[in-house]
Amino acid sequence: VGNIVGIIPARGGSVGVPLKNIKRLNGKPLIAYTIQAALASNCLDRVIVSTDHDDISRISLEYGAEVPFVRPKDISEDVDTELVLQHAIKYIEENENYKIDAVVLLQPTSPFRKVKTIQKCVKLYKETDDADSVVSVNNIEGHIVSPTMKVSDL
Repeated sequence: VGNIVGIIPARGGSVGVPLKNIKRLNGKPLIAYTIQAALASNCLDRVIVSTDHDDISRISLEYGAEVPFVRPKDISEDVDTELVLQHAIKYIEENENYKIDAVVLLQPTSPFRKVKTIQKCVKLYKETDDADSVVSVNNIEGHIVSPTMKVSDL
C-alpha cells in the first residue's frame, strides 16, 4: 500500500448545530480531537481537512492538519460524503501530483475515537490482500429507539 491519507470532512453549515465542528468540548474544538488522534497514529502520510469555512480551516491548521483547498459550494451543503472525498482526492492528485492509494475517513463528530483504532484499521487494511475497505463500528448497548417512543415520533 502506498500513500494513506486521512481526510476529515468538516463543513460550516450544519443544519442542527451550525459550526459544530469547532464547538468546544472540554475546552478544545471538536475537530481537534480527530486531528490529534490522526496525527498521533503515525500511520497516515497526511491528514487533510475538507472545509468551506475560514474558522474551521484556521483551527485545523493550528492543530496540525493540512487544508490545501476550500471546499466548493456545490459540495458544501448536505451532500454525500463520497462526493467530498472524491473532490479531495481529485484536488490533491491533480494539483499536487500526489498519488493517494488509500483514504481513512475520519468524521470530526467522533471525538472519542482512539489512536489505536486508527492504527488497527490501517494495519488490517494493509494485511488483508483482498479487502478494499475497512470500517470501524461500536456496539451500542440496548436499542437506539427508546421503548417509550411511538413509531409516529420517528
